[in-house]
Amino acid sequence: MRVLKRIVWHVSLFVFSIIFFTVFLFPAIVVGVWRRNKKKSSKPKAVFIGVQEIANNIGTLAGLLEENGIYVRRALPKEHKFYGTKPKNKSYFSAKMDVVKDTFFQVRHLPWVLFKSDQAWFIWYTSILPFNLDYILCLIAGVDLVVQHCGSDVRCNHLHDALFRKYTPGIMSGPYVRDRRLDMIRKFYRQSMAECFGKTISIRNQATFQKGQLGHFFFSQQKLIDGPRKPSGKPIIVHAPSDRSIKRTDVVLEAVALLKQKGYDFEFKLLEDMPNTQVIEILREADIAIDQPATWPARFAIEAAAASCAVVSGNHFSFIGRPSCPAIQFPDNATDLACSIERLLTDGSYRSSVMESSWFFWRDNYSPETCFENYLAVWNNTHQKFSALPDQKEVLLSAAQGVFEKLFILFFYFQACRNTK
Repeated sequence: MRVLKRIVWHVSLFVFSIIFFTVFLFPAIVVGVWRRNKKKSSKPKAVFIGVQEIANNIGTLAGLLEENGIYVRRALPKEHKFYGTKPKNKSYFSAKMDVVKDTFFQVRHLPWVLFKSDQAWFIWYTSILPFNLDYILCLIAGVDLVVQHCGSDVRCNHLHDALFRKYTPGIMSGPYVRDRRLDMIRKFYRQSMAECFGKTISIRNQATFQKGQLGHFFFSQQKLIDGPRKPSGKPIIVHAPSDRSIKRTDVVLEAVALLKQKGYDFEFKLLEDMPNTQVIEILREADIAIDQPATWPARFAIEAAAASCAVVSGNHFSFIGRPSCPAIQFPDNATDLACSIERLLTDGSYRSSVMESSWFFWRDNYSPETCFENYLAVWNNTHQKFSALPDQKEVLLSAAQGVFEKLFILFFYFQACRNTK
């Protein structure tokens, strides 16, 4: 019965999407012919950003573009609280009705995207039409399509962990879903649709089924202080988990307890259920910010860097292919994490140098001025790109479970490796 429900649900969404695709196909062809005969401007005049907010990315990008004279239209079906309330458990019917409401809310933007906007920038795997059929319409209508992936939307955890084991030991994505074959097909479809019809912005720690070249892009982080800060007398350590399991708050709390047992004098603040503005105010006074074990700093870590905190986060920049980062790698066990923090507590000059490096790292990579230059590079298709790992297919095959997964990867996943621009 459960399988039948899911089949009926997805068929209904597909039919809904096909109807709107058919309605807008011919007008998109006409507009596309007209646009392709126009000279491309130095920057877009109107941009659509949607549809699902994650880590304030829509708000951040929209603010950056608006500050630089670009009109932005965005679709936010729900209020997003960055460090806000915990999600409520909903019934199957209630959850599906939310999807229906959001879908109808979003579809009203489709004519504007196709006929008025110069660029559509979709964040997460979502877009206006179910199954991302509006990607095809954007390509036909000559709209500059950018798809920005954010992590678990395209990362197939049980396969990608094999890449992590080889290239970044100690970093695991998990947890694994119940139906791994279905998860694999979904992630492959999302990655393929994005790469076939748009410019795909991603990062190596999430692009399980990367085929061609993917682009780098840093989200803008507003200035929080004018320059690097000096350490305070009694260090303040902060940790702001949006999700305790992902951020490994259990490891953080255990490490903090170990440091307290050793008699270190510091203040620890666990920031939960509060707005992002309040978190930022606390970061301006903190010395050390603990983010999560990962391959690269996440949004909270970049906010902390802008506030000149010493950041304990992800830092495998050679694997990611990004600039050298001053963040201290977050070990995945409490003892090692406590040791990393201990040096920051005992060596004032070291803590000062890391705090200073963090601020300059923000300025050189995430400041609004730098990020707008990077945005224009994406617009002009001159942004930095990276290819799949040479042995990516072989590693995924080695991690595949069962005949179906192995055959699927063998016959459907093909890389198109080219030199990085």
